[in-house]
Amino acid sequence: RQSADMFFKKTPFGTIFLAVIILVAYWLLAADTPYITDENLGDFALTPNHPLSIISHLFIHVGIFHLIGNLLALLFFGLAIEAVLLSADVILIFLLAGTGASLLFAISNPGIPLIGASGGISGIISAAILLRPKISIGLLLLTPLLISFIFYPAADYASNAYSKQLESQKIVFEEDLQTAVEQNKPIEEISKLNQTIQITNEKIDITFGGKEREAQTPTDFFVHAYGAIFGGVYLYLFKRKLLKRAEKEYVSIGEFIFNKIDEIKERLKI
Repeated sequence: RQSADMFFKKTPFGTIFLAVIILVAYWLLAADTPYITDENLGDFALTPNHPLSIISHLFIHVGIFHLIGNLLALLFFGLAIEAVLLSADVILIFLLAGTGASLLFAISNPGIPLIGASGGISGIISAAILLRPKISIGLLLLTPLLISFIFYPAADYASNAYSKQLESQKIVFEEDLQTAVEQNKPIEEISKLNQTIQITNEKIDITFGGKEREAQTPTDFFVHAYGAIFGGVYLYLFKRKLLKRAEKEYVSIGEFIFNKIDEIKERLKI
């Protein structure tokens, strides 16, 4: 009984829940390609025509780099705050920060669709900085390095390999079709090959179109800023005691910095 209670207290269900939904949503909508079609993105993007998009857009991403960057930030900082918050708090911060930031964006940018979990994740990052400043400093330094030098290059390599594989498959299928026509193969076999080539061409178009779309899609600073503010507001309203406890960490960090500055000044005098 005690071990079961400990499991449910320590297991970061909130972070895992959000990460799984984001991954599953991307996997289902992307189907057999690394990218989601423009049509599917349009169905889930934040627009006035789709009331439910205020939630759905938080779990959809423009491309694999957008997905990886947000997912890793969610995992690292979500795990950091879920060590001191309830799983429900993590989910609520994500939803409050994400929807709040998106609504402010929509008001100031009417008619412009919005996609991604950035606002919600900014709220989680903000909460982590406020509640666990020491570990957050390390994560703020480590996360961009891991994303830029490990995960992004790996994703780029995999995406390029997939594109080359599609091109190679297309050549093989076209050669098979030509051979089938020359040998007067049954119409069913020729039709099947034509269908396979068409599907392959669609995958190629989705993949190259997705890469171009992701490269051209801008990141909005204010969505991140709004999300961070909402994350802080949630803590102020509902977790003020934890904020008070975190003050000791800030004092410790400040003392460490000023001591180091004093040491440097002393050495410079010598």
